[in-house]
Amino acid sequence: MTNPVEEDYASKLRQMAASLDFARFRRLLDVPVAHGGEQAVEQGFLAACYERMAREANGQGEYFLAIDCVRHGFRCAAVASYPTHELRVEEATALARAGAHEAAMARVKEFTREANASTRMFSTIARLHRDIALAAVARPERLRSFLKAASFAEKAARVVAREPVGDWAYPMGQQALYTFLAGCRGAARKLAATVQRRIQKQPDAGSFWNQTNLAEMALIQGDFARAGEHYAGSLAAARAAGFDATGDVAANRKMARLLLEEWQLHGKDADPAILDRWLEPETLVVFSGHMPDGSHLDGKQRSRRLAERLCRPDGPAAKAIHGWLQSVNAREGICASAPGGDILFAEQILALGGRLQLVEPFPRNVQRGVAEQCGRDWVARLGRVWEAVHRRESVFCADEAPTAMQCDYSNRVMLGSAILRARRIDGRLRALLLWDEDKGAAPQGGAGEFAALCARAKVEAHVINPKSLR
Repeated sequence: MTNPVEEDYASKLRQMAASLDFARFRRLLDVPVAHGGEQAVEQGFLAACYERMAREANGQGEYFLAIDCVRHGFRCAAVASYPTHELRVEEATALARAGAHEAAMARVKEFTREANASTRMFSTIARLHRDIALAAVARPERLRSFLKAASFAEKAARVVAREPVGDWAYPMGQQALYTFLAGCRGAARKLAATVQRRIQKQPDAGSFWNQTNLAEMALIQGDFARAGEHYAGSLAAARAAGFDATGDVAANRKMARLLLEEWQLHGKDADPAILDRWLEPETLVVFSGHMPDGSHLDGKQRSRRLAERLCRPDGPAAKAIHGWLQSVNAREGICASAPGGDILFAEQILALGGRLQLVEPFPRNVQRGVAEQCGRDWVARLGRVWEAVHRRESVFCADEAPTAMQCDYSNRVMLGSAILRARRIDGRLRALLLWDEDKGAAPQGGAGEFAALCARAKVEAHVINPKSLR
């Protein structure tokens, strides 16, 4: 008899396989079998996939995911004799951006003992010293770390200058930035002028990273108007190329803020609020809401807080959620996956082209059972949300744990995840509740308790009251 779990797993694998490019994939079969045979070729391909995934995860601000990808990549690379220096760079980048500076530096030291000097290696070390500088409390220690960062960026620029093809603008731009932040404004402005001249001669001067470099060089020069133009150009280039640069934009915002603060120290009028006009922070929304009228998960209570007729995909609740998400320019959402408010919210954040993270307090078979219990089209709608989700986090406890306790635990994990994610992407965090505001009837783990959690954490919350919907 076929195991339904295995069949579901196979179905997902077939869906992923359907996206493969046949012409490119067949080249894998043409790779000479060496270094351990066919298994080595397959594992080498997987190592390259994990390397690419880690790079994409870092670009989107998913640093923990990047670290997981790197570790899977190492495992595959060990079988295939696949070079690991790019994996190590991505690991160090993820650790540093996540705040684990000592661990990142330890990885880089291992790397430098095993590999020849490269531009990426020196640039990574430069960024690590930058992060150490940012964590320093005393200004003298901060300036020393920025000088170290500038010295490694200079080494990176020297290495790339010897290569026939290389991205010399990035390390030289790094050198200019860290020199400026170390207090050497005159030298930094000369370097910035050189970077500006060279980039402007390049055919890809309008690319995301070149426009970002030009914006930062303009900031070093004190030309804020030109910096704003180039930041706008960098965002336009990202949209035109169709890639998600959430993590990279967050890093760019942090650097721009540093440069503005440095100018303030030297008496220049540099209002930090201008940063939000140049690089608008992404809005992350965390959601909680009622289930539709009917049985609760334990099958005993009856809900009279969200009428089923309000929950249609084109109904008033969906329209109210959609309108508010548009008003705050939401680009990312976190919720559970229960029928009613959760699925309504998930559908609307996806309809706006945003990323969706699910925090699930119950196994999937239980969630599907709840959707079946609610009837109508909830099972199909839940399935579509599962297919489109960007990230899923399962936090269910022991099966015998009370339902309300599991929901309460999930609420706390969900809010904590949202707070940490907003910090990592340097974004705005908002909470949205589909809640009748009846505090006296709020069950454990429900929307009312989530509203109280948000208030204690000082997370701004907006309430859509089902009673106001027609």
